[in-house]
Amino acid sequence: GIIFFFYWISFARYHVTTSDAYVQGNMIRVTPQVTGSVKKLRLIDTMSVKEGDLLLEINDTDYKITYEESKAFLATELRRVVSLFEEVNRIYAEFEREKIDLETRFQLFKDAEAVVDSGAIPREEFVQRESDYSAAKEDLRALHSRLISAYSKVQNSSVYTHPDTLSAVEKVKRAYVNLYRTKVYAPASGIIAEKNVEVGEFISPSMPIFAITPLTQLWVDANFKESQLGKIKVGQSVKMTSDMYGDKVVYNGRVIGIAGGSGAIFSALPPQNATGNWIKIVQRVPVRILFQQYQLKEHPLRLGLSMNVNIDISESLDCISECNFEHEVKIDKTDLFQEEQVGLRAIIEWIMKENAPVDLTVSYDLQNITFDYE
Repeated sequence: GIIFFFYWISFARYHVTTSDAYVQGNMIRVTPQVTGSVKKLRLIDTMSVKEGDLLLEINDTDYKITYEESKAFLATELRRVVSLFEEVNRIYAEFEREKIDLETRFQLFKDAEAVVDSGAIPREEFVQRESDYSAAKEDLRALHSRLISAYSKVQNSSVYTHPDTLSAVEKVKRAYVNLYRTKVYAPASGIIAEKNVEVGEFISPSMPIFAITPLTQLWVDANFKESQLGKIKVGQSVKMTSDMYGDKVVYNGRVIGIAGGSGAIFSALPPQNATGNWIKIVQRVPVRILFQQYQLKEHPLRLGLSMNVNIDISESLDCISECNFEHEVKIDKTDLFQEEQVGLRAIIEWIMKENAPVDLTVSYDLQNITFDYE
């Protein structure tokens, strides 16, 4: 008893322990982004992979055809849009010529009107000039309507920024990305698990085909009794051992969070103590503990392994709002998807230059075009 008392007074009262603790980590379940039959497979369960490794290939025949069709469609749209701009310029040039002709006929009509009463010209010639002027004015009005109609199809744009061109460009992008996605790459480094696909199978975006467990992004969820939680604070240091390596390997960690409720509350069927007979059960609350990452490289662990946790509660800090663990917590991200459109810009620019060497535009404002003569 004396030995136990001195052990408690010098050590045990400053520590809380539990063996109800397990290694947790991210489980990345990979699904394809396009449909198709599996052509090649380069993975097996328990295989170690690195981020960016090519793991699976889908039959890409249909996607190659769609991609080539989209490039041909873009070329066709470019040529059509060029013709729209040329049509505007042609009608505008015709409009300017007709405008000059209208002005001439207007002057002839005014000259005849001034002398017709004096008999200097026959009335038949005056009537003819008046008729020619009226016909020219109506022709110009109709031409003006055609010009507005043609201009409305290209206004505020150029060949390269026309909506039809941009729509065709997006079709090329979509076809190119879909073709790229027929190859499935590892989104992170880790161990392959739950392989659920074989060569020749038809897969779709809703079908998980395998999972990756990154072994460098692990933590421990230690479930402490509610009677132990009173002195556990965020930021306190932790020592842990695993059944895998025994007591000879001690992991150092730090408390980075305490769950907002007991495990029973977050279960699929939370208990309702207001019904039936009631029996008091000591609840447990998960406490999240972060490893020192360099130790995982020296002595790697696996998800679900049991851990023995010892928290030093003599540290009286509580930095729920002040502590910053961003330098310790790895931000989950991948640069894999930035490769989807690599090289696409050069392909689109080449198609544009081949089919529309000059980026045509309309520089004049139709609001300043007038043609009415009194």
